[in-house]
Amino acid sequence: MTAHPPRSTLHIALPSLLLLLLGVLWGLGFALAKVAVNHGVAPLGYVFWQAAAGGSIVLVIASILGQRPSGAARYVRYYLLIGLVALAAPNAVGYIVLARIPVSVWVLLINFVPLFTYTVALLAGYERLQAVRLSGVAFGLAGVLLLILPDASLPDRSLVPWVLLGIVTPLFYAVGNVLMATMRPPGAPSIGLAAGMTLAAAVWLLPVTLATGSLYTPDFSALTLGDAALLGQVLITACGYVIFHEIQRLAGPVFAGFVGFVVTLSGLFWGMLLFGEQPSAWIFLSLALVLTGMALVNFGGRLTLRQPAKTGNSG
Repeated sequence: MTAHPPRSTLHIALPSLLLLLLGVLWGLGFALAKVAVNHGVAPLGYVFWQAAAGGSIVLVIASILGQRPSGAARYVRYYLLIGLVALAAPNAVGYIVLARIPVSVWVLLINFVPLFTYTVALLAGYERLQAVRLSGVAFGLAGVLLLILPDASLPDRSLVPWVLLGIVTPLFYAVGNVLMATMRPPGAPSIGLAAGMTLAAAVWLLPVTLATGSLYTPDFSALTLGDAALLGQVLITACGYVIFHEIQRLAGPVFAGFVGFVVTLSGLFWGMLLFGEQPSAWIFLSLALVLTGMALVNFGGRLTLRQPAKTGNSG
């Protein structure tokens, strides 16, 4: 009888603790990515090694724990699709953009993940229309307009196209969130799924990286700061996607998107510490609107991801 309350408390606290840890790691990861690309590591090469080396580490851990990725067709489809949509494509675009914009702006854009997750789920018929959540999306839109319209919002107006391109990354992450929740094989271990999707992302990235001449090979006889940043990112990747899958399993995709709050604070801190960034008042105002929108979407309730309603006869 007395065992149930502590178990209930743990079930509430564990996703929050994992979310906090993940947000700190990913906030640092964005800063490390900028360090790496500023020190000679091509963005595509960076993303490839993030997936290939990070996924290999996760695979070793999964093998030790007896949770290797399954080779069944359903699992392979999951790995390939999620690896492309939730890792390879958004990270490739993201690190190209991050090389050109401040970290403080980038972490603001990442906060669109839960807003887009709700929007994608709504359009796909997996979520019902809710006024509170819809107002959250409106706040997020207002936030991005404040970021790109005022002349003083960005250090340089030439950054506006890069900011707009950067919005592609949270959109991909949002689609990936919904696909992870709807396609996840029942009972599949998180670490096996994380290994499979991360290595699948490396498979997608390898031909693109080779075709563009972006494959980066560290010189182990004279490691650079970029190499150290790349190693740090590999370790963050190895931990991050396992944690993210666990949060998804325990609390759902919208709660998982809540990680953006912690990523924002962590990213702002690292941006100011490592790069001397001083975000403008417009960025902070934009951030306030986006975070308000994010809170409205998250506190509107857990994303249910119900089966979409059928709109016609299926023959």
